[in-house]
Amino acid sequence: MAAPGSSRGYVMFVRGNVLMAQRFDPASLTLAGEAVPIAENLSAGANGDNGMFTASANGTLVYRTGEVGGNRQITWYDRGGKSLGPAAGPANYLSLSLSPDGKRVATNRVDQNNYDIWVHDLAHDTTNRFTFDPAPDYSPVWSPDGRLVWSSQRGGSYILCQKASDFSGEETALPQPKSPSPIYAEDGSRDGRFLLYTAASGSADSDLWVLPLQGDPKPVLFLGTRFNESQGRFSPDSRYIAYVSNESGTGEVYVRSISAEGKAGGQQMVSQGEGHQPLWRRDGKELFYLSPGSKVMAVPVSTAPTFQRAGAPVALFTAPMSDRGGLFHLWDVTPDGQKFLMVTVMTEVASEPITVVLNWTGLLRK
Repeated sequence: MAAPGSSRGYVMFVRGNVLMAQRFDPASLTLAGEAVPIAENLSAGANGDNGMFTASANGTLVYRTGEVGGNRQITWYDRGGKSLGPAAGPANYLSLSLSPDGKRVATNRVDQNNYDIWVHDLAHDTTNRFTFDPAPDYSPVWSPDGRLVWSSQRGGSYILCQKASDFSGEETALPQPKSPSPIYAEDGSRDGRFLLYTAASGSADSDLWVLPLQGDPKPVLFLGTRFNESQGRFSPDSRYIAYVSNESGTGEVYVRSISAEGKAGGQQMVSQGEGHQPLWRRDGKELFYLSPGSKVMAVPVSTAPTFQRAGAPVALFTAPMSDRGGLFHLWDVTPDGQKFLMVTVMTEVASEPITVVLNWTGLLRK
């Protein structure tokens, strides 16, 4: 990540968690010499930023070291918004995914600029690291057959990886997809037929794809338009997908059927006045989503014989969440729909101070 603008003929970027500087000629757009370390242990930031620093053309450098983002934790809430206590301690969480039986939660954490998957056992209050590759690993989802599937960036490409959730065996890469642009694992169908993921299209808009897990493993475009479609979730009976699209000018939650071949049927809007991050109750009788201000909304629905919204959205409570997560899932719901697991923001915890350096190029001579 380069600092905004040029700073005294140098370009600045983060390598690992070390701030580097290298000579740069803006006229020829070429680098010269070797990159030189400027500061170590750079903070990754609360949202997984590559590094918390900035530099000006007059030689002033500002950066932060140490862990920032440990002011997030995973917390339980009931339907009335009452906190039922933390499910996991403070860390720099980016996303979470509750296991189908509700006993474990897979999280995406950033520690010293390393993006990895961790698994927390809710009954025993124990946490174990799940991925160890130095490449970024993110967006974990559970498959019905006991695996975890996640997105990763390996060798210049974005891929999907999998591994048994009981930590046995080695991780393997799914043969497809393989993309130069980021992809995000979204959900696995309960019948084991499909894995749903989001991928950027050529126009930089995001589309929804399904990867068949039986037969020909060739990705199928479920929904690709000139708008952004993302945050997809399969219905419990695997016949529908709830997702978010900005085709109305703002993000709204829609539902479409999915055919045996992975193709999309007609759409129905579920949210009213903006919605994000949809979740299904396990019996398929409710859809939940987040509205502006992180309000938790519940909508009565049915999926048999066809999908229908059985009532208007009802606000349950306002969640103390930092944001809507973008393409990351910041919450999940128990199978009975009575409790919610959320990445929440704690009171700011103590951290290393921000360092300001005047005439930072003097550091190059140290």
